[in-house]
Amino acid sequence: MIENDDFKVLEFNARFGDPEAQPLLMRLKSDLVPVLLDCARGELTTAELEWHDRAAVCVVMAASGYPASYPKGDTIEGIDNANAIDGVLVFHAGTASEDGKIVTAGGRVLGVTGWGYDVAAAIETAYSGVKAISWNGAQYRTDIGQKALKR
Repeated sequence: MIENDDFKVLEFNARFGDPEAQPLLMRLKSDLVPVLLDCARGELTTAELEWHDRAAVCVVMAASGYPASYPKGDTIEGIDNANAIDGVLVFHAGTASEDGKIVTAGGRVLGVTGWGYDVAAAIETAYSGVKAISWNGAQYRTDIGQKALKR
């Protein structure tokens, strides 16, 4: 929560499937595997992380009806087109492969993450990826990153 310039952490979601973690992973310059191995060994103090200076934003594309009940099995088009956009990386969440096609299989279907040299550019990049992807009933928020722009 942010009030004025005062930050309070209520929770921190950083599982790899979380849209909060995906922009962090895009900004990470360091190889993640040695860091995870250090964590497993209890030797995290030996790991040094390097970060890209760029901003990153993740827009979740969800199935129709999410967070309540939602259909499954809708064919998703355009993922390769989105991934071909410079600065876009599409993370799969609620997807499955069916007869050689990618289909919806969950509520949060995709995390479309974009980066840029500032937050405004990252937002623009992420939404360019979102606009390249479609399926029946796809939905997404249009305000992602706006609070960061105001700060």
